[in-house]
Amino acid sequence: MTLKCTKCGFENQLGSIFCRGCGEKLDTSSLDNHETIDMNTARKKGHSTIALIGLLCILLIIAACVVTIFFVLRSPNDTMFTQSNADTTKIERFMRKGKNVSISTEELSSMFQGFLAEDKIEGIRNVRFRKIEDDKLGFIIYAEWNGRDIVYTLSAKITKNPGVNPPAKIEYSDQKIGYVPMLFFGGIASSAADKILNNKSFKNLTKNAGSMEFKDGNLVITYDK
Repeated sequence: MTLKCTKCGFENQLGSIFCRGCGEKLDTSSLDNHETIDMNTARKKGHSTIALIGLLCILLIIAACVVTIFFVLRSPNDTMFTQSNADTTKIERFMRKGKNVSISTEELSSMFQGFLAEDKIEGIRNVRFRKIEDDKLGFIIYAEWNGRDIVYTLSAKITKNPGVNPPAKIEYSDQKIGYVPMLFFGGIASSAADKILNNKSFKNLTKNAGSMEFKDGNLVITYDK
């Protein structure tokens, strides 16, 4: 860009104060106005870029939430509604007669799949149990939330607590929805587990029990003599 002299028309280099053609002092007011316009344009472009970046961040967050809701919350789903083949008829017969029983996690899963099919607990589709530690029982709960299938996973330490039905004290931990830890809403998963353990059929079988605990990888139910 050059600065044109208003008197003789000579085009001077930027930064010149006097015209090299006629010596007249140059008018730099037009140059100042041009610089002001350029700064305003640059400022507007900067604001537009920030707004675009902000919009992209919001869209990424929304996309992440959609992926979480429609995919992650349903995991793990590889065992969805898989029926256990354990024969629990003998165990249930013993319990009705008030005999002590030791129930494996596979037998427990089979029993509760039958209970839930019969009792129809609201919001609960199915449940499976697994051993996490010798004294810790794991729950995989297939539930329904706003019309969609989701999965809760949690672990529980079940210890003797005579005088209640079921006669056990339950301490929940490691509560997740799918693979996502439930840091603030863990009560949702534990409430679902409580619904399962307090269903009508299981309470009828344990109403005369003296104690119940998860020990050595089995649910041990002891009846008062």
